[in-house]
Amino acid sequence: MIKIFGAAVLFTASYFIGSTILSTYIMRVNQLTEYSKFLSEIMLSLEYRPQDISQILSEAADKMSQPFKDTIKQIAKCSFYYSRLSEIWKTTFLTNKKQFAVNNDEMSLIASTGDVFSEIQKEKIINGLKLNLMRIEDLIKQAQADKKNKGQLYKRLSLLGGAALIIIII
Repeated sequence: MIKIFGAAVLFTASYFIGSTILSTYIMRVNQLTEYSKFLSEIMLSLEYRPQDISQILSEAADKMSQPFKDTIKQIAKCSFYYSRLSEIWKTTFLTNKKQFAVNNDEMSLIASTGDVFSEIQKEKIINGLKLNLMRIEDLIKQAQADKKNKGQLYKRLSLLGGAALIIIII
């Protein structure tokens, strides 16, 4: 009876381990998608509403979920130092890096987005944001492929590992 109970606990634990690994892939796709929407909104705001960049960032951050919301709010508070905005952007995202589910390459692209704000002309900023948006969309496609392939693989491997341990125990 104890072996059966232990086997059930072990199998359940292995299922949840696989689900946890899969959820990190799902979170990664969701965060990249949210960042893509954020960049689109900033571009629209810059094109059609002549506002201060801190107000644009703050309004866009209000529509985002955590951890983006707090990170963008931190940047918006400091954006009156427009000459240092790219540095503030990069430092803030890299400081809060552990709160995100994205990998290092994706985080470096997100952190480098602030470089477009070093431009003075609105058209150059918008073009830089469009380029970053295209890169993010490519990363979203890659993350979706990783979720489909690797996420399911890890989930199945954890179930098989749990089943193997159950067989060994019994």
